[in-house]
Amino acid sequence: MKNYVVWTNCSIKENKVSFSGIEAAGNSHTRRHYEEMFRISQASARHFLKGSWQEIVWQDPVESRVDMFQKNWQRIWDVWHNEPCNILYLDSDTMFIQKCEIFNVFEKFRLFNWTDPKTNHEFLNYYNVGVRYYPATMSETTWAVGAESAQHWNLKVWDQEQLILNRMFWSQLLEPGEAHLPEFNWQALTSLVGPNLLRSQELWNCIPISSAKIIHTSGSRDAEHTVWFMEQLAGSLGIQYQTPKLEEFDNISNIFESTNVDNSK
Repeated sequence: MKNYVVWTNCSIKENKVSFSGIEAAGNSHTRRHYEEMFRISQASARHFLKGSWQEIVWQDPVESRVDMFQKNWQRIWDVWHNEPCNILYLDSDTMFIQKCEIFNVFEKFRLFNWTDPKTNHEFLNYYNVGVRYYPATMSETTWAVGAESAQHWNLKVWDQEQLILNRMFWSQLLEPGEAHLPEFNWQALTSLVGPNLLRSQELWNCIPISSAKIIHTSGSRDAEHTVWFMEQLAGSLGIQYQTPKLEEFDNISNIFESTNVDNSK
C-alpha cells in the first residue's frame, strides 16, 4: 500500500489583507518565506519520518489561501479514493523535530492537538489541521460528513477547512483519551524565543517540547519570523536544505520533483 506525504507550495495572488491577523501572501518576499518554510518542512520529514513514502507537492497558483484550502479538500479526496493509500498532509510551517512513525499507526482520520483559540462556537475542543492523517482504513462515513459540509463552502470564512475537518474528526465518536495526541502537532504559538515563552507554550500544549515529534508554527501570522525560527531549529537538529533565491520564483512550477523516501531501515 502506498504512503503519501503531501504539501502545497504554490504562488498565491493575495495582494491585500482579507482576514484579521493573517498576512497577505502575494508579494515576492512573503512567497520566498513560504518557499523556505516548505523546504525546511520537507527536509525535516525526510530526516525524521519513519517508513517508506512518496511525496506529493501541489504547485499550481491560486487566487488566495482560502481557495487553496477548498482545492486541497477535493485533491485529497481524489487521491484517497483513487487507490488504497495512507495520506499525511502537512502545512509548510510544520516540521519534524525527532524520529516519528505515523503510517499504519492510526486506523481513523486524525487531527492531533488544539488550535488557537482552543474552543469555538461549535467545538469544545477545536483542533488544528496543519498536520492531519487520512489512513486507508478511515470510514467512508467520515468522508461523507466532510463532503456534506464542503457542498456549502464559504470562501469568506478563513476557518472553513478547519471546521469541516473537525466535523469529520469528532464524528468518529473517539474514546476518552484517544483524541488528544499533541506530540504530533505541538503548537509553537510564537516564533519568539526565551525560557518564559517556552514554558508558557509547554503549559498551553500540556506537554514539554522535548516530547514533541512535529511542531506547527505560525507562518500565516508572521512569515518572516517563522522562517527565522524554523531556520534556527533546523540548524540545531542537523536538517539540511537549500535556501531559496528570489530569482527562482520566475519559474517556480519547474523546481519540484516527486521523490520516494525510504526510512524503514
